[in-house]
Amino acid sequence: MTKCAILNGIVWVYNVIFSVTIGIYGSTLIYPEESKVNCEYKKCQKPLAIFVTVLLGVSYFVVIIAYFGSLIKVTIVTAKSQENATHQNTKNVAIMRRFLYNIIIFALTKIPLLIICGFILSDLDNLKDLGKGEETSCKKFLHGKLYFKVELIASITVFVTLLGT
Repeated sequence: MTKCAILNGIVWVYNVIFSVTIGIYGSTLIYPEESKVNCEYKKCQKPLAIFVTVLLGVSYFVVIIAYFGSLIKVTIVTAKSQENATHQNTKNVAIMRRFLYNIIIFALTKIPLLIICGFILSDLDNLKDLGKGEETSCKKFLHGKLYFKVELIASITVFVTLLGT
């Protein structure tokens, strides 16, 4: 139990550090002139966006593979002990159902985040121009569709994140 708590704590600390770092560097894309961090588009922002998208994709598939590996392991253990129908088999079946529900919920709530990352990556050249120059109503009018896309992406991201919790 202690090992599990330590591992869980390490994962949480990693996630917080990763999220704050991505938030700081992500803000350089939308507000490059006001940002405290100097991050040029070609040397920093675009490689960072590619790295984050690839990292999220790899992490997504690693988690799903780990879930399926655990599900297969529990299935094998249950099949081997099927001869001795006990209370443990009933618990194993319940564990398999929970694993399956977790896989389904994880897959359905996290795949939109990958789609959003891919969309942002594909439209990164246009999004980088939003934060440049002074904020005027004329600029908002000219880039209205782009502002709408950014707000829509942010809303979907928040909705999907809340849906997964």
